[in-house]
Amino acid sequence: MPDKIKRLAKALNNSVSSTPIKPSAKQVKINDVDETDLKKIYDLMAQMNSKLDKLDQIEIHLAQVDQDIKDLKHSYTFVDETADELKKMQAVQDSSNKSLEESIASIKAKNLHLHASTLDEKQHGVLQFTRGG
Repeated sequence: MPDKIKRLAKALNNSVSSTPIKPSAKQVKINDVDETDLKKIYDLMAQMNSKLDKLDQIEIHLAQVDQDIKDLKHSYTFVDETADELKKMQAVQDSSNKSLEESIASIKAKNLHLHASTLDEKQHGVLQFTRGG
């Protein structure tokens, strides 16, 4: 029985591969094409070539835009890093200015104190001189 099944399957496979395949659409022969059809085909080809040229130009333009964007990103990064450095330098300068302002305030206070003590010394000396010191 198994041999009989194998033979039937083999016969089935042979019949499938030997069946001719029919084309689904009518094939156009070169001789059937007239000049107007050739002109139409030529015009379509010219339009396609024109559009392909435009596509090439668009691709070139997009590549340039991509490069410009990369350059802008690089410039932005440089500006951002420079701004950060300037902020750090500004913070140092602010700290230095604050320190200098404190020193100036301290010197002014000492100057006022010295001026007041000098006036006291002068007044004390004048008083001693007038009393007959």
